[in-house]
Amino acid sequence: MRDRLLTEDCQTRVSVLQETRRFLRDPDVFQSAWREAMPFLMFVVGEIERRNLPGEIALVPFVESRYRPLPGSGQGAAGIWQLVPRTARSYGLEVSNTYDARLDVVESTRAALELFEHLEREFSDWRLAFLAYNAGEFRLKRALGKGGSGEISRQSMDTLALSRTTHQFLDRIEALACIIRQPELHEAQLPDPGPADQPQLIHLEGPVDIQLAAALANMPVEALARLNPGWERRTASARKSFQVLLPANVSEAFIQRLALIPSDVRAHWKRVRVADVMDLESFAGKGNFPVKLLASANPAANDRALQVGEVLLVPDPDARASLRRSAQDPATHVVQQGDSLWRLAQSHGVSVKQLREWNGLHPGSILKLGMRLLIRAPEY
Repeated sequence: MRDRLLTEDCQTRVSVLQETRRFLRDPDVFQSAWREAMPFLMFVVGEIERRNLPGEIALVPFVESRYRPLPGSGQGAAGIWQLVPRTARSYGLEVSNTYDARLDVVESTRAALELFEHLEREFSDWRLAFLAYNAGEFRLKRALGKGGSGEISRQSMDTLALSRTTHQFLDRIEALACIIRQPELHEAQLPDPGPADQPQLIHLEGPVDIQLAAALANMPVEALARLNPGWERRTASARKSFQVLLPANVSEAFIQRLALIPSDVRAHWKRVRVADVMDLESFAGKGNFPVKLLASANPAANDRALQVGEVLLVPDPDARASLRRSAQDPATHVVQQGDSLWRLAQSHGVSVKQLREWNGLHPGSILKLGMRLLIRAPEY
C-alpha cells in the first residue's frame, strides 16, 4: 500500500497535521485497530493493486468503519465501505429485508472500487474522487461549477462549498497516508501481517453450511464468520454469491476436504452430542449416515472411541426438508395500481431480469391489475 500512496504534502497542511495527532492520540489503540483490520486490509490492497488504483483508497474503510462490517438501518450506510442503499444497488449489490450484500467484504469492495474508478474518470483527480465519494458526485459537481475538473489545487479544494465532514474526510485520508508513508517520523507502530492474515477467496459450487466450512478449515465458527460477515444467518453462504474468504494457509486443506462432501448435502448441518461411548462407524449407523461423510466433516473423530458428550457435525435433514417445503410455495405478489417490475424488484431485493424469467414476461409485457407474479423462484 505504501508504494501506491500519492499523498506528498504531509508537513505543511495544518488540517492534515491535526488529524494525524488525533489518530495517534493513543498509539496502542491505533495499532490494535490496524491489527484487527489486517485480513480485510490485505484483501482490499490486493484488489487495489490488481486495478492499479491509488493506495489511499485502502484507507477509506479505516476512516469509515475501522474495517468493521457495520450493519445499516433504513437508508443508512453499511459495511466496511459505508455504502448507502442507493449507491450499493447501482453497483449491483442486493440490499433487501432479507439480505444486505454491503456486509459481504468481497462484493462491497468490488462495488466501492468500481465507484472510485468512475469518480476518477469523472473528476481526473484522485482527491476530488475522495470528496465525491463522501459528498456525492453531483454535490461536488455543483461545488466545482461549470467546467469543474481535475485542474484545481489542493488549497482551492479547501474553499469548495462542501460540508466540514467532507473536507475532514479527505484530511483524514491524507493524514493516514502520511503516517503510513513515514511511521517512524510520527512514532507510530504499525503491525506486520502474519500467515493467517493473507486471505484467499475460494469460489464454491453452491451453499455451504458455515459450521461445516469452519470444521473443514479447522478454525472456530466465530473466526470464519468474522471473515465472511455477508453469509446469511451464519448457517449457509449467501444465496447470490457462493464464495468464502479464508486464510491462505488453510485454504488448500479446506478445498481437499470439501471435495469429499457431496455438493447436495453441504448446505445444512447441525451439531449433535454423543450419548454413548462408541466409534464413528457405530455412530453413523445409528443415524443412518454414510460413515465416510461424517469422517470427512469430523476428521478429529476418526480411528478412536467417541466420548459421551462429544459434539459431532451431521447433515440436518429437517433443515433441508424445510427448505424444500418453502421452495414449493414460492412467494407471490398480486399486481396493484402503480406497480412496475422495477418497483417490485427494488422492494423484494431481486432484479427485473429475474422477475421476467420467473413469470415468462418479455421487455414489452404490460402488468395488469390482479396479475399474480412470482417474486421468488422455486429454486431461489
